Amino acid sequence: MKATRARLLLVEDHPRIQKELTAVLGQQFEVVAVVATASEAMAWLQANPQGWDLAVVDIFLKQGNGYEVLRRCATRQPHQAVVVLSNYTREPARSSALAQGAAAVFDKSMEMEEFLAYCTGRAAHQAADQATAALQKASTSAAQQVTTCRQGGVVAASKKNSHLAVAVSSPWKDVV
Repeated sequence: MKATRARLLLVEDHPRIQKELTAVLGQQFEVVAVVATASEAMAWLQANPQGWDLAVVDIFLKQGNGYEVLRRCATRQPHQAVVVLSNYTREPARSSALAQGAAAVFDKSMEMEEFLAYCTGRAAHQAADQATAALQKASTSAAQQVTTCRQGGVVAASKKNSHLAVAVSSPWKDVV
């Protein structure tokens, strides 16, 4: 199984910030969409509910706001996370974003280092999950239903309760 990078949805209305974040985060993530409004974000999420792993959302957008996007992401899968990256993170904005499902809230002007560290951790976590899943799949494929014909005999292996059982059948079993 070829490892894929975690997929990132960026909801940001400022063109320069879109460009900079896409360049920086694109080194660790596959940037699957960059949108500038809440309605564009919600339409993309509706069409691609499984198409993202991390959403980075600004609070103030050209149209609508990041809280609408947070509410739309409330039914996300366990591996998906939403973070807020905004210039407006004072209270009650921060606690409101967290209450509406943000995994974390970062201030663009003061917490960029922490934001990038969080994103690096998410990308590493996604890669580790993929590696674990690939190993489990390979182990299961090899151990559950392996049948090999060898010199007219059949070797069958199956995995049950983490134990490997092997049965061998051969037309030569009575030959000394």
